[in-house]
Amino acid sequence: MFTQYPAPKRRNIRRDSLPAPAPRKGRIRVQLDDMGTIAFVSRSVGRHGQYFTTNNSANALQVECDPADGSKRIKLLNPTTEHDWLGISWDETPTTWGLGSPCWAVVVGVNRSNRKSMLSTSSRCEGPTKAVTWDIASDGGLIPIWEKEDGEQYPLEATMQVSSSKTGTLVLVFDYNAFSSLQDRPYHRARLVFESL
Repeated sequence: MFTQYPAPKRRNIRRDSLPAPAPRKGRIRVQLDDMGTIAFVSRSVGRHGQYFTTNNSANALQVECDPADGSKRIKLLNPTTEHDWLGISWDETPTTWGLGSPCWAVVVGVNRSNRKSMLSTSSRCEGPTKAVTWDIASDGGLIPIWEKEDGEQYPLEATMQVSSSKTGTLVLVFDYNAFSSLQDRPYHRARLVFESL
């Protein structure tokens, strides 16, 4: 004969009683696959308004990711410009999208993240510009995602041309091989990593 135990009491946990995930503050580390160079996205922009890298962590751009807002956007905390979000600006409107496309974009600061037309730090690029979403992996890896008007999403790869000082401009592409095959100077694959402060 089995002894009967009372059924366990159900605990009703209200969703609004759970603490919201805290915003994460950090900086973006840049690692080059084939050179092992480690740099950070700089808090300053280049002469054309795009972000480049720095070897000095004191000059690194500080950012915030807030999982509670659900947007997956990256907020700028200490930029030298008056822009709010980390975004991208295409050199020109891509003629082809996804794998096989040689089109490229640069990392910029943007404002009005919820509008189609945005103000950007870039003075050179003529293509679409916006605050993109950033997928953050459990190991901190960052993948920028471009979403078209129709909702189709494209993950982008990071690449960088390295100067003698081991710094450079970040370039985001659909397809590293398609992009680099058309360049007369070498670009290196890069990995972007969110590094908590």
